[in-house]
Amino acid sequence: MASQVSICEAQTGMRCEHLHDFPLMALLAVLVAALMAATAGIATEYLFKEEYSTSVHLQNIQLYSWGILTNGIALLLQEGERLATGTLFIGFDRKVGLILMTMAAQGLCVAGVVKHMSNVTKDACHEVAVE
Repeated sequence: MASQVSICEAQTGMRCEHLHDFPLMALLAVLVAALMAATAGIATEYLFKEEYSTSVHLQNIQLYSWGILTNGIALLLQEGERLATGTLFIGFDRKVGLILMTMAAQGLCVAGVVKHMSNVTKDACHEVAVE
């Protein structure tokens, strides 16, 4: 939400000190996004720790099944023609494959941290890595 302060001041050319000075829909959107991200983190941690004896890989498969289903439907609706003609992956090269493997490995690391530690630890590691 702090980023909206600089946008407000840049657009108006003066200091935004009152609530009515800010773009309220932008502030609300940021707040909703933050709440959704926090809720998703809590839900994911709960699901990982609910059945602690279950393999983290099996739990990843269970958690990502809905994402695969919804993204598959979106792919069919938006890129059905390219999928049918076999041109969907034109432009993908080794770099893209390397990025995909790196992101998959990162996802496994994050899942391990969330399962065996906590969501707070995951966020702290992310902040250290970003800085």
